[in-house]
Amino acid sequence: MILGFVPNIARARVHLWGPTQMMAAVLPMLDGPGVDEGVISTEDFVSLPFEPGPGCG
Repeated sequence: MILGFVPNIARARVHLWGPTQMMAAVLPMLDGPGVDEGVISTEDFVSLPFEPGPGCG
């Protein structure tokens, strides 16, 4: 699937940011095209639970 969008991904640096569930789904897809894990940079987006403050109603 990824190769359809980035045919030469094995020769590129990969910057991957997103929700934890997306990262868990996409990272294994990078193994098939031969992306070295040393060129993958990741950052998970984490949403904290909403805690209403004073005056929130």
